[in-house]
Amino acid sequence: STPKPSSAASDVYKRQLEGLGAQDARVVNVRGRGMMLAFDFEGQGQGADVLALRNRLLEHGVIVRTGGRNPATVKLTPPLSISQQEIQAFMQTLQGVCRSL
Repeated sequence: STPKPSSAASDVYKRQLEGLGAQDARVVNVRGRGMMLAFDFEGQGQGADVLALRNRLLEHGVIVRTGGRNPATVKLTPPLSISQQEIQAFMQTLQGVCRSL
């Protein structure tokens, strides 16, 4: 069976995203359950900004989904087998990409 991340790991992951929002005012409305999280990336031209974020993450090998009711929404759906090290690597990549935009 597939190992499930602990609730502590998902709490840390969500807190790190919220912390990114404290550093970058464009990252808002962090929400979700377990490892399936979302946030809104609200820049000047919402649609273009979120697409730039998605495309830059893809250049780093990170696949995220975007859109929904709010075109600025970024959806994070990592595999359940994701490790703490992979979460940390993702967060570092996300922070770097946000800084570069």
